[in-house]
Amino acid sequence: MADMRERTRVERSSGDGREWETFVRQDPDSSLRHVGSVTAGSEGVAYEQAATLFGDAADIWLCPAEDMCRYAERPLCDRIEDAADA
Repeated sequence: MADMRERTRVERSSGDGREWETFVRQDPDSSLRHVGSVTAGSEGVAYEQAATLFGDAADIWLCPAEDMCRYAERPLCDRIEDAADA
């Protein structure tokens, strides 16, 4: 059964450029994995940044962050504060 805990939609962070969610596949037989995001003004620049970070990956997928729906139990700022306290 699906986990139906209360979740809050996480909005896009502010900043220059567009945020691109980044997914990689390490080799042709591995699963696609979310590895973070890059901020860039264009798809080409986003790809250059992702390729610099994950150039050893077999595949790099980019998705505009505004086209994704994000839901979380707590705001991201709470998670950062928890990590800093640890």
